[in-house]
Amino acid sequence: MADFLVSAAVAEFKGPDIFGVVRFAQVSMELARIEANFTGLSPGTHSWCINEYGDLTNGAASTGSLYNPFQDQTGTEVGETHS
Repeated sequence: MADFLVSAAVAEFKGPDIFGVVRFAQVSMELARIEANFTGLSPGTHSWCINEYGDLTNGAASTGSLYNPFQDQTGTEVGETHS
């Protein structure tokens, strides 16, 4: 078995009312753990997505495809933005 280095990343979201932290940890070549915690959201159901790139030069158009490993129908189209 080849050596495997654990990789990790953190994304932090700061707004006037909403704060969030998403943590990514690659556990193995086949498995990643993703944890998210948001505060300041209004009551009700919310969703979030992970895009292929963090490039915002052209808004949502430059962020690439949505990460959807199970091909779930999320009701969100690639490039759709949420306010």
